[in-house]
Amino acid sequence: MHALITQLQQGIIDCRLADTELLVAVSGGADSVALLLGLQELAKENALHLQVAHVNHQLRGEQSDSDSQFVASLAASLGVPCHVDSVDIAIMAKEWGIGIEEAARDARFAFFRQTARQTNTRWIALAHTADDQAETILHHIVRGTGIAGLRGMPAVRELEKDIAIVRPLLRTSRKTVLNYLQIRNQEFRQDGTNDDTEFTRNRIRHVLLPMLETQFNPQVRQALLRLGTQAGEVQTLIDDQIRSLCAVAVASQQDEICRLVRDRLVGKTRYLLRAFFARLWQQQNWPRQRMGFAEWDRLVDLLHNEETAVLPGNVEVRTRGDLFVLRKRS
Repeated sequence: MHALITQLQQGIIDCRLADTELLVAVSGGADSVALLLGLQELAKENALHLQVAHVNHQLRGEQSDSDSQFVASLAASLGVPCHVDSVDIAIMAKEWGIGIEEAARDARFAFFRQTARQTNTRWIALAHTADDQAETILHHIVRGTGIAGLRGMPAVRELEKDIAIVRPLLRTSRKTVLNYLQIRNQEFRQDGTNDDTEFTRNRIRHVLLPMLETQFNPQVRQALLRLGTQAGEVQTLIDDQIRSLCAVAVASQQDEICRLVRDRLVGKTRYLLRAFFARLWQQQNWPRQRMGFAEWDRLVDLLHNEETAVLPGNVEVRTRGDLFVLRKRS
């Protein structure tokens, strides 16, 4: 049995995917093609029912169209239903005032969620590999991160109620992926934009990581993955404490307002409180793009000194008696 199949089987177990409907995101590149083929190979013994989702970003003209045709043909050859969407990412990015990478990601996830709801599918499988994980962790380090960012991408992440993404190839290297496709004599699509170092992710992949390997540590990818594993274990402990804190400290919670019991929070470590507030923002679905370390740390100060302030995203913070009140102003 090929190493990819062995590792993918363990990924299926880790993500608890047996006997389920699974929407597989397939771009046509090596990683996603290998994921689809591997899942098809393991579908019967794991009672997996597969469907494919693909988004044409319209960034490379006829090549993007050819990618879509390739994915549709591959899915048909495997007898797997295929759902295809087409979005002009360049126009979307311009209209929304965001970067190409962010716009493409937003469009993909919007389509994945929509297709999952329409097909009553709980799980969306993404083809991120161990190499992607190492790159993600390094990206977070360069950009600035805490413990949660050091763990990289989780194997399972909730998108919304009853819909989650899974990454069953996180144990598998890109070298193993390519070897598997070679043995199966399976073609895949090459996206030229993956070599464009104008994009941060590509500079990390093609410039920074190779430099670290040749000039500092040949095993830097493995070191990053070990760091991610250890950070994940630490974050699990922190998450348990945050859940306990939420249970005793949240007095009431609505869409636009959250009331906290101050004396249940005062005296906790600053790190735990910053993580608690970050989780609260996530639960409230309040904007976090401009909430960095300084803003989370300021919240801890506000909790203790009873000042009133307005934070990024127009969230007002004030103390009312024993309560610490956070309100999203319109």
